[in-house]
Amino acid sequence: MILELDAKGYLLDYRLWNRKIAVFLALDEGIKELSAEQWKIIDLLRDYYLKNRRVPLLKELIQVCELSLSDIYNLFPQGPAQSAYKIAGLPRPTKCE
Repeated sequence: MILELDAKGYLLDYRLWNRKIAVFLALDEGIKELSAEQWKIIDLLRDYYLKNRRVPLLKELIQVCELSLSDIYNLFPQGPAQSAYKIAGLPRPTKCE
């Protein structure tokens, strides 16, 4: 399978995402192994997107994950939009364009 990514490395079709693709995308972000806490956030992000058809705003992400912003940055040092959303196979947030 050939992954189609945009110029910033985001998966073009979120429906093609799976856990193997997430591992590949994480490696591209410099994350060698995803922890249980990172998987929890990835799963929460995907659930949110599937229910709402949009990625959560940062304040919504904090509420959904029940973590502080600094906790999220500790898990995804490049930031939620740069890393977490990308690894979850979600579209790039419009504010990141």
